[in-house]
Amino acid sequence: MPCSPYGEYKVILNRHLLATHALLIDPTMFKTCVLRPFTRTLLGVDGDRDSHMIVGEYSCKHTNFADSVKITGLS
Repeated sequence: MPCSPYGEYKVILNRHLLATHALLIDPTMFKTCVLRPFTRTLLGVDGDRDSHMIVGEYSCKHTNFADSVKITGLS
């Protein structure tokens, strides 16, 4: 990994991002949040088979919005 005065960084290619743009993101500034814990509910019984529904919600929370940067106009 290249090293700079700002520490180590990794370059990861992303096919959904334009080649003229770059995102600088610190993964330590993100955390996962539980919006709704996972639960399992029995929907029905059909012979020897049980049908269940699994519902839950997780999210990604950015803890410092001044941390990430988008660079445009690269060549």
